[in-house]
Amino acid sequence: MALGILKGRDTAEERVETVLEESRTFLEGFRERFGTLECRELAGYDLSISTQRKLFVIKRVKEKTCAGLLEWAIDELEKHLP
Repeated sequence: MALGILKGRDTAEERVETVLEESRTFLEGFRERFGTLECRELAGYDLSISTQRKLFVIKRVKEKTCAGLLEWAIDELEKHLP
């Protein structure tokens, strides 16, 4: 979504392929770095299961794992700022 805002079209006449290619590159880079795009695999917990959600919180996965993933994403997106 952030790339769409930064690089997306302002008019219907503009090419959509530019932002789609940048999005693909971003996702490929994330997958290459972290091995997957799936939250369940990244965090190690299935958040649709109540017991696993509780463990996710108890083990502070958001702070220990997710924050680092978000930091990487922000660093990558900053490269696209004007």
